Amino acid sequence: MGLGYWAVVSGQLADRGEGIHDTHPRLGWALKPGSTGIHASPGNFSVTYNIDSDGLRVVTNRGEARTRIWIFGDSFVFGHGVADADTLASRMARDWLAPGIHVVNAGVSGYGIAQQFQRLLELEDRIKPGDLVLFAPTSDDVERTFKSFRYPAQYLFREKSHGQIEVCPDLQNGALVTAQLDTPWNHIKALFYRALLTGRGLAGLHDVFYPPHALEEARTMVELARAAAAKRGARFALVILPRPEECGTDGYRADLSGLAFLDIKRFFPVEPREIAAIGFPTDHHWNARGHAIAAEAIVRTLLERGVLKPGEVVAEAAVNGNR
Repeated sequence: MGLGYWAVVSGQLADRGEGIHDTHPRLGWALKPGSTGIHASPGNFSVTYNIDSDGLRVVTNRGEARTRIWIFGDSFVFGHGVADADTLASRMARDWLAPGIHVVNAGVSGYGIAQQFQRLLELEDRIKPGDLVLFAPTSDDVERTFKSFRYPAQYLFREKSHGQIEVCPDLQNGALVTAQLDTPWNHIKALFYRALLTGRGLAGLHDVFYPPHALEEARTMVELARAAAAKRGARFALVILPRPEECGTDGYRADLSGLAFLDIKRFFPVEPREIAAIGFPTDHHWNARGHAIAAEAIVRTLLERGVLKPGEVVAEAAVNGNR
């Protein structure tokens, strides 16, 4: 059966860092504790990713930890294409937060909001009173739901860097369950989406079959995440990270109505030349400059909204927090 699929399927997704991912019984895939991987994209970047013993991207924190900011997201939080020291998490910790305010980078490439919430549940016993749980998805993450046409199908044949993915979190009756990817319907979708002859033309079916409940699911999971943080005595905030192609526009690629997120898009450039300067030439992710802007935008916005306290940031941020 597998040979038949490989005969028509147009290959696997682009690698996102050899050797740093492993399969996971609830998340589908996760970062491999204590791993190191090189990710090279010709004309864009060649970078080393370091994963700590807890399966989290290494962050440049300062001082002994007294409070932690736990950031959950996808490849933009993880830091696709940039060094450990240049991720938004490291830039927040090193440039904008006071020593002792540590940032935990819980971002993983490809994660949707369901996986970000599941990751929070995996880590919630380590969250302490006074910590901050920060959900920082992109607009794409709202569409990354098990019930969508494209999302589960694109991972069904993924083996190179993630291993053979078998499951994906799914929201059912207000709670996360572990859903199996290897179903007849997902095989059919995968063939249509990834097939050599039909994949390009039928990829648009994702838009036709876009699940109308995706936004409602996102709202529900954000509120469940907020409640989980409150249960631990922690603060909670939601920001949407603007992709380069969303900068200089009035909205986002997905419908975000009803999501109570803090706006950081106003900090990003609006002119085409300036927007191009925060991304890679042929890769849609931010470069180090984009991460630096995101770090400043997040800290200043959290400060002005009272989520962060003046004593938790460096003096310049505290003085200019109402920019």
